[in-house]
Amino acid sequence: MTTSSPLIDTLTTCLRERYEERLASHTHTIPLFNEVRQQGYDLFSTDGLPTSKSEAYRYTKLAHRLAPFFSEEVVSAPLTSRVAKLPSLLQGIDSHICTIYHGALHPPSQEGDFPCEVTSLAEGYRRFPSLLNDHFNGQAGVVQDGWVALNQMFFDEGTFLYVPPHVRIEKPLLIHHFAESDVPMASFPRLLIVMGKHSQATIIETFSTTTSSVPAFVHRVGEIVLEADSELTYYPLQTTSPAQHHLRYNYVRQAERSTFKQHLLSAYPGDALVRDAIVVTLTGKEASTELHGLYRTCEQQHLALHTAVHHQCGHTSTRQHYKGLIQDRSTALFDGTVLISPNAQKSTASQQHKAWLRSDEATLYTRPQLSIEADDVQCSHGATTTQLDPTQLTYLRTRGLTTSSAERLLLQGFFSDEIEAIPHLDIQKIAPKAIFLATYSDV
Repeated sequence: MTTSSPLIDTLTTCLRERYEERLASHTHTIPLFNEVRQQGYDLFSTDGLPTSKSEAYRYTKLAHRLAPFFSEEVVSAPLTSRVAKLPSLLQGIDSHICTIYHGALHPPSQEGDFPCEVTSLAEGYRRFPSLLNDHFNGQAGVVQDGWVALNQMFFDEGTFLYVPPHVRIEKPLLIHHFAESDVPMASFPRLLIVMGKHSQATIIETFSTTTSSVPAFVHRVGEIVLEADSELTYYPLQTTSPAQHHLRYNYVRQAERSTFKQHLLSAYPGDALVRDAIVVTLTGKEASTELHGLYRTCEQQHLALHTAVHHQCGHTSTRQHYKGLIQDRSTALFDGTVLISPNAQKSTASQQHKAWLRSDEATLYTRPQLSIEADDVQCSHGATTTQLDPTQLTYLRTRGLTTSSAERLLLQGFFSDEIEAIPHLDIQKIAPKAIFLATYSDV
């Protein structure tokens, strides 16, 4: 066991008991899903929850904030019939909408003019058993992480999204996770996305709840598979209610000549704890990845961003660019890793993280890492931290700007290149509002 504190020991024991109670009353008819849950339980029973002694969780003490969500008699809240409303910033986007209530697709299967297959995991297994057997838990299942194991133990319905070969979807697919409860609740969404050969799509994913004063904990694990020559542009938009804590783990595997682009926007209000981790594995030649991120933290939030890209094949390329604004007494962490295998010759990789500390009480941890085992590669990484330049501020004030307007102008310039790099114009317009709205009320 890696546990060492009384709190984590108590929480680990409680979660094992909950799983055993759940198993006694609910066994899935599909053996694959039972095997995944048992695999998660076996890992959890052996290793427990990670502590601060684990390097990946050294600065993120999840157990202290999340323990109250497991003190009730149930782990997840019941479904409701209330209509799920998108966050106001996203309501103007023209898209195909998939609604997921507390981890379950609603309705269970999307029909009508939907341009691809969107079903529950169970329905996906019945219709596409080979895809589920080949890909479900294929990436997340090999991770030795007690928090990922927790999702394996408690996920229920889950969602399967399949874009068949040669299908090119014009409008974005918007995945909306929705939760509501009168008591603190936890949900464990599970998502599998498979992009067939020569397919193309844009996916937006967001989370919301109607009860902003009731704490919620959403622990979502997703796996994304890009087959040869496919292309996916992915927008995780994290602008949800103040009371929601959020863990999001994504595992991406890319075949030859596939392209994956992520544009993360994280700007939670309130004191949320957010951990966002993405692991990308490039297994085929000429596969390429771009990871972009814009974030803002405030009050006493804790935001942990973890990226890892693994070049397993030659002639692959990755690019990571993240920028953040850290305010008040909040904490941000950027942990980025690039791994290049011995047979990944002719690969290129770059990683940049830039942050603006707007408060003397704000805290930032950065840890860029390169692990290179090939000798014919091009790699670079860097991290910079800045604060407001009094000289620039004074200059702008002499030109007639107020202090607030001058500071806002400087911040907008700091973020402008990453905002302009967002391909979807509607999201490009949303980004400044999400980043600056809690900072400047007149944005």
